[in-house]
Amino acid sequence: MRVVVAAVGRLKAGPERELAERYRDRAAKAGRALGVSGIDVVEVRESRARDTERRVLEETIALATVAADGAVTVLLDRQGENLGSDAFAGRLRTCRDNGRQSLCFMIGGADGVSAARRDRADLILALGASTSSLRATVESALEAGATESEIVEVLVAVGPAVGLARVVVAAPRLATALGYEIYADE
Repeated sequence: MRVVVAAVGRLKAGPERELAERYRDRAAKAGRALGVSGIDVVEVRESRARDTERRVLEETIALATVAADGAVTVLLDRQGENLGSDAFAGRLRTCRDNGRQSLCFMIGGADGVSAARRDRADLILALGASTSSLRATVESALEAGATESEIVEVLVAVGPAVGLARVVVAAPRLATALGYEIYADE
């Protein structure tokens, strides 16, 4: 099975790119025993369209051209399903056993992908840590003697390394994991 990760945007040179490359190499080596013939990462140019719908459409089309015909498509999205490793491996195994020869992970731009692309995805997985995962981490930190303030300070401290967008996505989940109730404006 050939694996492609297609993402809108470009990962800049630096520690994040080095880490991504290290994990790609590790996955390729471990995957050989499981029938993975290779792993490619394709960075798709962000649309410059001013209109959100046009931008989403252009980026979605660019992502779709990367996937091989008949590929299992896994959309990584903030509102996707949280699957454990065993469940995810089981789904991939089923696809492989059913003769699917390629797998394409798609990561849309800041505005996501079109509804039509979402509807055609074989699987939509959550991108980012789940609240339950953060809750377990918070509980471990509190048991080890960390204060809530120190936990929040860690989030702020890693901001420059992981990027503001990831901090903004993680903050409400972290607050929920700390026991705060988050309400959306109605």
